[in-house]
Amino acid sequence: MNLLSICDNGDILSIMRIIKITILIIRIIVPILLIVSLALNYMNAVKSNDADMLSKANKSSITKIIAAILVFMIPTFVHLLANLIGDDSYVHCIDIATVENINSAYETSARTSIKRAKETLTTIDYNAALSQINKIKDQDVRNALLSELESIKEYTDINQSINKLKQKYDEKLYNEVLDKINSIKDETIKQKLLKLLSEVNKTQDDTSTPTSYGDPLNIESSFKKVNDNTYPGLSGYYLYIPKNATENMPLVVIFPPNSLSGANMKSIAEAKSLDNFKGFIYIPLIASSERKDWNTSLSNAAVKKINDLVSEYKLDSSRISLTAFSSSGWYIYQTANDHRIFSAIVPISSGMGIDTIKNYYKDWEYLKTLPMKGYGEKGGPTTESGRSCANKTVGWSAKRAMCSVFEGLGKCSDCTNCEYFTYLPEVCHGEIGQYVFSIDNNNNNISDILEWMISQRK
Repeated sequence: MNLLSICDNGDILSIMRIIKITILIIRIIVPILLIVSLALNYMNAVKSNDADMLSKANKSSITKIIAAILVFMIPTFVHLLANLIGDDSYVHCIDIATVENINSAYETSARTSIKRAKETLTTIDYNAALSQINKIKDQDVRNALLSELESIKEYTDINQSINKLKQKYDEKLYNEVLDKINSIKDETIKQKLLKLLSEVNKTQDDTSTPTSYGDPLNIESSFKKVNDNTYPGLSGYYLYIPKNATENMPLVVIFPPNSLSGANMKSIAEAKSLDNFKGFIYIPLIASSERKDWNTSLSNAAVKKINDLVSEYKLDSSRISLTAFSSSGWYIYQTANDHRIFSAIVPISSGMGIDTIKNYYKDWEYLKTLPMKGYGEKGGPTTESGRSCANKTVGWSAKRAMCSVFEGLGKCSDCTNCEYFTYLPEVCHGEIGQYVFSIDNNNNNISDILEWMISQRK
């Protein structure tokens, strides 16, 4: 066991100190109570002048003395047991759990967090360092570390602005960020931020989707089901061809959660009118007569079809966006990370958390640069208002899992107030897709999320 990872943790040491004090109190109080009990027994025996009572008092005193000794030796037994199992790390933590060591642990952790925040310049690491500093009791030390941390606040704010530019380019914001970076005196940090700024795609559409795409394709507008077993695991697809389709149009891809949900995905896509929607929609269908969940091989097959659709209809390969629901939401991150053809992704009610992403996906840091929006609900049998979600629920909280992703990838510093993640506490799991695609804050009878997806460009 790594003592540095356990005993240098101030929170653990604080708990161990409580345990240490509790054991000390027991070692003091229990023997005192036993002594008082012995004295009372002997006083009663002497007063009664009863030989049998005196004999019982003698026997009782032996038992109580042994018990007192055993209680007093609790720490010795704990050390012995730890040695026998070959792990005395927690015992060691109890031994060193003093106020001085706890404060020292918090200070060390705070300094480590500050160092990391300086390296990453992310809001998440800045807030983590701030949290560690606020645990330090020594006011002078705390103020000194707060001052040190505050010196990088400007840089984390700039990095956060760069992340916003990666999500949606804005010329004014870009110039403001560039001016701030050029004014930085620390050359190392300046170059780091300039490199991050260079990753911003300045060709993204600023406010709306383009009105002109390319030459007419001269094909009939439709949203029809096509049977096609060319791609392993897939039985075909739904394809929406917009009115007056042209070359260089964007493509929205919708992964269904299972083999029974293809038609439902089509209904979700049509939650708002598609009459004015300027893009293609592709929904792959799973080849199975029984319920079968989405998986990696199906994702790979769908990507092959996506590439073929791009060639067939001369679609804009820089504007292919992907959304996925529920269980298929688990694979949206992997698909985007492995194939890297998507301009944006929209996970909806996915139960995957950031720890799972880090554990399973290589080079997952790429996802930090990918434009992303997400929607999650409370989970469980009811909404937060108490409305029943019977037959429309899951056992996990999509909000909690997806918060960890959006915060872990630096999309949000706090997902309860985030431009890129929306928490829907009044929506049940089975209706969240229809709800999300019905949102039309622009009041133009087009789903806001569809508009956002086709506005993103690689």
